[in-house]
Amino acid sequence: MTPHKHTEEKTRLEAFAQPPAQIILLIFVLVAALQFPLGIVIQKVSFVWGVVANEVGVMLLLPLIILKLSGQSPKNLLPFGKTNRHYLLASICLILGVAIIIFYLRVVSEMLAPLNDTLRMALSQTLTVYGPLDTFLKLLLLCVLAPICEEMFFRGFIQRTFSRHVGKTFAILITAVFFAFMHPSTWHPHLYFILGLTLSWISAKTRTLRTPILCHMINNTFVLIVQQYGLGFPVGGAGVWIDVLAIFASSALIVLGIFMLQKSRRHG
Repeated sequence: MTPHKHTEEKTRLEAFAQPPAQIILLIFVLVAALQFPLGIVIQKVSFVWGVVANEVGVMLLLPLIILKLSGQSPKNLLPFGKTNRHYLLASICLILGVAIIIFYLRVVSEMLAPLNDTLRMALSQTLTVYGPLDTFLKLLLLCVLAPICEEMFFRGFIQRTFSRHVGKTFAILITAVFFAFMHPSTWHPHLYFILGLTLSWISAKTRTLRTPILCHMINNTFVLIVQQYGLGFPVGGAGVWIDVLAIFASSALIVLGIFMLQKSRRHG
């Protein structure tokens, strides 16, 4: 078999190995349906075990079990190939810029559609730490475990499956919508859509889950630090020029990150 024919055969087999979109949709519906009872467990019973059950049990193991029982292989849905430093730096610039802009958009969103007291308190309790042990646990759960499991679920199972069926652009949009839908009770969903859109685009450009996982970790750690140390945006009290500078700098990071990733030859 010639190298060209071998490549075509490999591509055909990989395409055949992708699970049907119906199975992934079923998985999403099941995972989404379990978010409400698990949210109660997290808020009322145990934050630690609720998060572990949701991230590991529901978002990771449940899809793997369903795919296995349906005779599908998740191998092609979970690419963990390396990416070079150029694309990694670009992705970090992009996610940091987006994270800061989201804080400012959150202020505008609060003015137009304020969260109720229950949701505000739930968000505050999730991001507030109460000592060294609590700091360690929330860093481990929110900044390490959650990004790994959620990126495998959204950018792996969902995005890569839909890329085969509806194309990469629509797959990015669908995944971002699903990502926002799964975070309705902690923040404004449209802000999660922006975050999901960024992570999905990074995943499509770098063609590996390593980069969006790292970017998701950076975003969550940044949010936790801002909440813990009261480094809110807008800064306020220190002059409007600081906020103008922060918006300008974050916008520059976004433009730089997009430009560098657009130069990528590995985009999918």
